[in-house]
Amino acid sequence: MTRADLVDWIQLHGCSIEPLPEINNRANSIKFVNPKTNGRAYVSTPIDDTEVYDYKACHICTQLGIPIPDRVSHYEPLYKHIQNNHGRK
Repeated sequence: MTRADLVDWIQLHGCSIEPLPEINNRANSIKFVNPKTNGRAYVSTPIDDTEVYDYKACHICTQLGIPIPDRVSHYEPLYKHIQNNHGRK
């Protein structure tokens, strides 16, 4: 999955871009917010054909509370295992 594909998927599921503060902002990423779940996630820029690791795409979708794309869903059990055993409690 490319960054462009991931951004399209995120926006398709109702998430919007939230501007980052301009003071001392040197970030090379875009902040997405899901108004339904109040989930937040960052996607690196530029939004192009650069491949995103499947696990990272799964992580971003989970943070936003949106469905995980079929092409990366094979990482969902691993993601849940890591969060259950090593995530914040």
